[in-house]
Amino acid sequence: MFIVIEGADGTGKSTLCPLLSDIIGAVSCKTPPDHYEKSRKLIDKSASPAEKYAYYKTGVIETSKYIRKLLAEGKHVVVDRYWLTTFIYHEIIGVPVRRSDFKDIIEPDLTILLSMHIDIQLQRMHQRGLSIRDRNMIDKQETISLAYYRNILKYNLPFIALNTGIIGQDDCASICAEIINSIISRSR
Repeated sequence: MFIVIEGADGTGKSTLCPLLSDIIGAVSCKTPPDHYEKSRKLIDKSASPAEKYAYYKTGVIETSKYIRKLLAEGKHVVVDRYWLTTFIYHEIIGVPVRRSDFKDIIEPDLTILLSMHIDIQLQRMHQRGLSIRDRNMIDKQETISLAYYRNILKYNLPFIALNTGIIGQDDCASICAEIINSIISRSR
């Protein structure tokens, strides 16, 4: 099974991804992939919006190939962000994005959408420290959160939504694992 954890910045994706992976025995990964980290700060700081989109889109496509390989080996995969984040964040800043930009990637079986009240989200973002991208997008977080719901519904993606501002990460991981294990047992 292939699960994606999505949501605006500061909602707990990076915390939930390894917790959930451990519970269900899945491989945990993220987009962009780890080896993009060296160039990511430079891209976020000085690239044009179109160049940023190309960079992040390439990261999704590369991660998709890795996921396809893991699934072929019979492994479950949980990913911290995927095509929807790249699509939404660049759509918000005015880059022309199309769903067909991601037509050749493997689609998730389930998207877990994390959200929380904007005040809690902004507090968490400030506590962890703001990246260049965070600083550039801080005033767009409510628009981003709404865009996740709009696009999930528009593209008819299978999803569950959890408010991580009221549900702790351990409980969130347990709830998700219970749902995922139910889906896995029904598909056997």
